[in-house]
Amino acid sequence: MVQHSEYTDVRSNESQAPIDKMASQLESCLPHISSMYTGLKVQKKPPVHCQVSQDCQWVGDYEDTLSHCQQVHPDKIWLSGEKERCFTVEDISKDSYHVELVVAHGRLFWLHVKTDLFSNHLYAACQHIERGDEDSHTKYMIRTELCDETRLNCISSSYETRPSSEDITKIFTNQRCPVRSLQRLNSFTNSDKSLTLHVSINKVYYYQ
Repeated sequence: MVQHSEYTDVRSNESQAPIDKMASQLESCLPHISSMYTGLKVQKKPPVHCQVSQDCQWVGDYEDTLSHCQQVHPDKIWLSGEKERCFTVEDISKDSYHVELVVAHGRLFWLHVKTDLFSNHLYAACQHIERGDEDSHTKYMIRTELCDETRLNCISSSYETRPSSEDITKIFTNQRCPVRSLQRLNSFTNSDKSLTLHVSINKVYYYQ
């Protein structure tokens, strides 16, 4: 006759204990993992509005901005913004507004040069076009320099570029860019009342 022995299988209980402990540990880590994931998520890229001309209504992706300007505004592109460039303001006795797309340090910028007789100022503002992966330790500076024909008398200034989401009118009004009084520019003007502005965009690293 076959004998049956009775016993209790404790293996399931013994193996279940470490699993329950591991599950509890994972559950306690979930809030930290979630916050880490949120911090690593890439921000959504904001749409880019063409600012070269008030008549241009183009809105598109950051990656398509340069292609758009090459096709529609080929004469309003500056491809080496990290190198100093001579920018000519034709006649500072008249209102004028000029916008260019600038490529510098692997990024895109809008350069605004405005002569405003009402405020009696010359503005040279630069906006970095946001693409959603900005590094808080990296900043960009627009440097402007005015020199007379002998280059013996010069004045220069550097300002941090502003984000493209910031209204350009407010940038001018709040003077968050290089600003010069037109009355003080007479010594820098050429015989035809034009003005030569030396412009460059520099990259600066900040570490805390």
